[in-house]
Amino acid sequence: MTAFYQRGVHLCPKSLSVRQFITGILIVHALFSISCVTSRTENSSNQPLSPVVIPKQPLQFTKITKGLIVSENATVPGTYVPFGSTLYHWANGITELYGPDNKLIFIAKDSECAVQYGPGGERPVTYGVQVPNGAVISTNKDDKNIMTVSLHGQIILTIIKKTQDYLY
Repeated sequence: MTAFYQRGVHLCPKSLSVRQFITGILIVHALFSISCVTSRTENSSNQPLSPVVIPKQPLQFTKITKGLIVSENATVPGTYVPFGSTLYHWANGITELYGPDNKLIFIAKDSECAVQYGPGGERPVTYGVQVPNGAVISTNKDDKNIMTVSLHGQIILTIIKKTQDYLY
């Protein structure tokens, strides 16, 4: 009677022979294979089973009707942007806003947003952001497509202009 040992660990009990051990494994394997074939042939539609695919939920765009306002509280008269948020402007006219916790606040099509007028003419309200008094707006010296808005040394908003299209 032979038993397998590896660093003092028994791979099969001493009471089983190698032949009995291997026979037991083959029986378990055969039963598993039979159950898989049975479940496949009992498909009522006689179609091959396919993996379950969870459909991607359709993208919900938010229609922004009021200007963006960076504020500490949500009771502002416009579209609330919490301190620490990141705003993405994609090349194909999509704007995303993520909060300080990196959770998506909204995604909007600029073409469906309200428009505002200012220096340079008409533009979607997602491109004009009202910031608190004393805020400093600066452009990243390494990447001109990144701007930050700081208040008292703390970044309260990051604006990133993406050169790629948003894929949806």
